[in-house]
Amino acid sequence: MKYNQALSANGGSRHSNIVTFALTAVLSATLAFCVTANAETIKVVKESSYTATRLDDQGTSRIHAMYQGRRLLVQEVADKIQPMLKDGGAAFGKTPEEAKEEILNLTAGAIVADVTDDKWDETAYYVKMTAVVDFKEAAESVEKFRLNGERKRVLDDLRVREDAVAKKIDRLLAKNKKEIKPDYMAQMEILSSLEWFARGMGFLGKKNFDQAAFAFDFTTKRDPDNMNGWEMQGWALFELGYYAKAIGKFETVLKLNPKFAKAYEGIGFSWGELGDLNQQVDNLRIAAKLGDKRAQDFLNEKTLTW
Repeated sequence: MKYNQALSANGGSRHSNIVTFALTAVLSATLAFCVTANAETIKVVKESSYTATRLDDQGTSRIHAMYQGRRLLVQEVADKIQPMLKDGGAAFGKTPEEAKEEILNLTAGAIVADVTDDKWDETAYYVKMTAVVDFKEAAESVEKFRLNGERKRVLDDLRVREDAVAKKIDRLLAKNKKEIKPDYMAQMEILSSLEWFARGMGFLGKKNFDQAAFAFDFTTKRDPDNMNGWEMQGWALFELGYYAKAIGKFETVLKLNPKFAKAYEGIGFSWGELGDLNQQVDNLRIAAKLGDKRAQDFLNEKTLTW
């Protein structure tokens, strides 16, 4: 699906080990080899089933099942690529447990999970989630993410936000009272937005900027306070050549956080592509003063003060 086209009911997410969501999961993994012209890919398949509570409807039950299914996919891929990474992923002085956690977080940005089958029987929602993975390519992406401070920050923050929302949902499910349903639905809306964000990060990792922009657009529609969603949509639009639209997304980031350096960087480079060098330098100077290394390097290279 292309950016600005109609939405398909498809997406992915992942889930922390803390959260059960009163979930009855039927789990299976299937590896099917699929050889392309350039690389060997493997279809990784996970199945998950969520039994609805009195707070759930078809939509929330689907989100739960998809969320669990995508978590299982990410875990499967992370486990398989860890031995392929430098020092088994334990570089940079990390313990094995810290490395495993980091790889799990970053793998979310290296795959895209699709719903390839689903079923609702009024009491439970079943989904089959599939990711087509080139494990060598996924490992290379994770290695790059580890060295990319901004990409790593965003993916780590995704995990933190997922865990926080998941805990809130668990507490609400434990109460299981009708009067808390508005709060429950609000948290499920945020969880859905994070599903779309994770999907967007997967497309961004594969340089499918059109699909990434679409997913991030859906993220911010569901959760307008998701600063990372606005920022990543800005970068996806930048890569697509929609520089004026990208500026608008970065400006929204600044409304949420006026001192967010990367937003000024994005605005600066977007103005540069549009040919307004004064605006470019002005915004990059702000980014540089806020500690943005890319902006600092650009200005230093041009022998411009900041």
